[in-house]
Amino acid sequence: MTAQRQTLSRRHLNRTGAPLMALLLTSTALVGFTSARAQELPTGGSVASGGVTIAHPSSSQLTIRQSTSSAIVNWQSFSIGAGATVTIDQPSSSATMLNRVTGGTKSTISGQLNANGQVFLVNPNGIAISKTGKVSAAGFVGSSLGISDEDFEAGKLEFEGNGASAAVANQGSISIGRGGYAALIGGSVDNAGSITVPLGKVGLGSGEKAALDLSGDGFLQVSVPTRADGSNALVSNSGRISADGGLVELKAAAVRNAARQAVNMSGVIEARTVSGQSGAIVLGGDEGAVEITGTLDASAKAGGKGGKVTVTGRKLKLKAAKVDASGKNGGGTVKIGGDKQGSGTLQHAVTTEIDAKTTISADATGTGDGGTVIVWSDEQTKFAGKISARGGDDGGNGGFAEVSGKQRLDFTGEVDLRARFGDTGDLLLDPYNVTISNAAGNTGGSMSANTNDSVINVTTLQNLLATANVTISTGSGGSQAGDITIAAPISWNTNTLTLSASHSIVFNANATIGGGGGLTLVTNNGGTGGTISYALGASATFTGTPGAQALSIDGQSYTLIYDVNGLQAINSGLTGSYALAKNIDASTTSSWNSGLGFISLGTDGNSNIQNGGNGFTGSFDGLGHTVDSLSVTQSAAQYVGLFGYIGAGGLVQNVGVTNVTVRGFRTLGGIAGFNAGTVAQSYSTGQLFTTQYGSASGGLIGENDGALSDSFSTVVVNARDTNTAGGAVGFNNFGTIDRVYAMGAVDIGSGGAAVGGLVGSNYGYSGVGEGGRITDSYSTGAVSGGWNVGAFIGNNLYDGVVTGAYDTSTSGPYNTTSIAKPAIGGGTTGPNVNVVGLSTSSFQNGGANGLSAAFGGGTGGLYPYLKSFYPNGVQAISGIAYKDAGNTPLISGTGQPYYTKNPGLVSVVSGGVNLGTVSTGVNGYYYLALPAGAVSNSVLAYT
Repeated sequence: MTAQRQTLSRRHLNRTGAPLMALLLTSTALVGFTSARAQELPTGGSVASGGVTIAHPSSSQLTIRQSTSSAIVNWQSFSIGAGATVTIDQPSSSATMLNRVTGGTKSTISGQLNANGQVFLVNPNGIAISKTGKVSAAGFVGSSLGISDEDFEAGKLEFEGNGASAAVANQGSISIGRGGYAALIGGSVDNAGSITVPLGKVGLGSGEKAALDLSGDGFLQVSVPTRADGSNALVSNSGRISADGGLVELKAAAVRNAARQAVNMSGVIEARTVSGQSGAIVLGGDEGAVEITGTLDASAKAGGKGGKVTVTGRKLKLKAAKVDASGKNGGGTVKIGGDKQGSGTLQHAVTTEIDAKTTISADATGTGDGGTVIVWSDEQTKFAGKISARGGDDGGNGGFAEVSGKQRLDFTGEVDLRARFGDTGDLLLDPYNVTISNAAGNTGGSMSANTNDSVINVTTLQNLLATANVTISTGSGGSQAGDITIAAPISWNTNTLTLSASHSIVFNANATIGGGGGLTLVTNNGGTGGTISYALGASATFTGTPGAQALSIDGQSYTLIYDVNGLQAINSGLTGSYALAKNIDASTTSSWNSGLGFISLGTDGNSNIQNGGNGFTGSFDGLGHTVDSLSVTQSAAQYVGLFGYIGAGGLVQNVGVTNVTVRGFRTLGGIAGFNAGTVAQSYSTGQLFTTQYGSASGGLIGENDGALSDSFSTVVVNARDTNTAGGAVGFNNFGTIDRVYAMGAVDIGSGGAAVGGLVGSNYGYSGVGEGGRITDSYSTGAVSGGWNVGAFIGNNLYDGVVTGAYDTSTSGPYNTTSIAKPAIGGGTTGPNVNVVGLSTSSFQNGGANGLSAAFGGGTGGLYPYLKSFYPNGVQAISGIAYKDAGNTPLISGTGQPYYTKNPGLVSVVSGGVNLGTVSTGVNGYYYLALPAGAVSNSVLAYT
């Protein structure tokens, strides 16, 4: 057939592209467009801008020649039938042509569209490239959104739809030259075919407004969600998209809680590193849901570093997906649902769910470091997949991974951040409150989220620690403070577990660190008022080789103490930071130093304060351990105890000094003789003996000029003919005592003064924040003395603030007198003093309701107890002890010499194990508190 040709030149045009000047077309040309041919090739071409000629070499071919760098042609229709070809001949690969359909039919490409430049096809009726359709160009945009002539000619590639724009779909192939671009834009976009743009950009976008940036770091921006009906995703890819060394973006503007998904990716997207240029893949679902069941490949297997993969949207799901940003020379970056700990400007997912068949890789496969993987959501993250960001097999360190739900986290997955020749990488888990337990998750997995906190299963965490350094970090929000609680025993031998809490870290079960494992504890990371506490029987125990293990607390490295010799060696470095690696058996100290025993830390054992007169000014953390059977027998010395002198700034916490024997002349206590620093979350049991005419004896501290909190003592204080003795503190010299109780008997005999069940003498004043404050505390021990004898405080001077309670049944009366002891033996009992006397029955059945929420118990036959020590409650063993056949109660403190063991002691035994020794009250009543469930067999109490 003779070729037909139309020659069209640029004239003055209106905005819609219709010519202002009529074009003269030959009748032969009009006859050439038969109806059959119209179904196969574009029809009604009209030049709106630029130099363009249109020719028909055959019935199945259309040739469009462009002579200017930019051109616009309006078409009545633009479809290419199967077997037909449209060729656009352009001046260069940078030349652009806009083909706009003004008729009422959608464009169907079943044949070939070939161009050597950049082609834009805009049809508000929609565009469909069928399975036989092929597009080949230097750049291609298929859009059902319109663009004005002015914007196109100005290079301003901004598109706008009609509010419910038609769909754009590709089932065929789109092949774009090196460094080019391909974009499909519509009310919905579906790629089931192939799109290939080496070192270029690919964009699939749904929205009623869209913009393309051909030269910037981004490519496609969409906004204004469409109102077009449909059940399929707004943007979907079940085919293959390849832009190695380039960028692939799938984006949808979506409204919250829409019925249809924003993005569905079930196919393959490749943006692999090539020629040293890494690729990037971006899936953006805006306020809608994104589901990935296919492959996102931004790897660099042949060389170079892995690329970047970013997935955002309101609700994200990855099911049997494969995400790969591995690289021969280093891993890339994968961000799903947000950036590290929710920082930066990247959109946050509300929920993120990744199933067990999903793998996310950012490995270094040759030489280099592992990459970065972030999984985030603001509300709940469920992660059961596998993350790998290993260091290179030939050298390099492991990478970094974070799996976080800001509020709740359900973690059942695996993470491998090992390195064959380098350092293991770090894993961060970052919700609100976290409990580490052996409970299963609420979805059948190991880490579950609920309305209160997130729970990580011990086995899951131990598996993670085998392949990564793990950080569990909490924030705070709503009613949650951001605490981390260890509720089940955990152990590991390699790598470091970091617990970083916005508030507190609570050990209600053992953590055992073997081999070269390490532990890092951080409190108040973003919050205030947090502490580290250990329940009775719970601890952080280091069983590895001394020197091979590491402990850090709140940014400070600690020296681990493995035995009593190491404990004594603290005297050689009184400004350092120390922690007990294990329970310390100090029974051998009874024979040390010719019978003088252990030398009180901070002193020379002969009343001389070391460290320039400041004593111990470092930090000491027992990590929940005990120092058992310590003997400090310096009868003529001052400042006697485990610590003789704690100076200003010194910190002692989380230690139990059990079965202690302390003998001294002045200022002696089970934990510290003198304290000007802080003693917290500690306890003492055993006996203390004060030399005649001595002073300042306390079950916990002899003289307190600093702060004592959250502690208790059952030490029996034997201080015959001395002054200022108390069950917890002998002399509180403008110090503070908060949430402290004492249950041991205190006896200073008829020749002593200022004795109290809690404190012997309290000096203080009532100004806000001033010293001499005793609050939220109580005592139950038997009290005996000469004058200024108080069931709670012996002598209160200078109007110190005092609130608390005491047991009237056990503390007094003494011997045959029927007069109950007063709360305060002498001094001030004015408006700043509020101490309640309660019978044992009342004390144990709701009478002590003025104590704070830090206490449990107080009902059901239990004295109040500090919940930090007894998180699961108390099992109490109590009764009346008799010294004869059941007629005469065994009473503590009946006037024995200062060097004599108190006769009113009761030991409780079960199964041949001594559970503890306690003193009796003046009525013979004994009471031993144990963690709930500690005893299942029968018990025997004996004197």
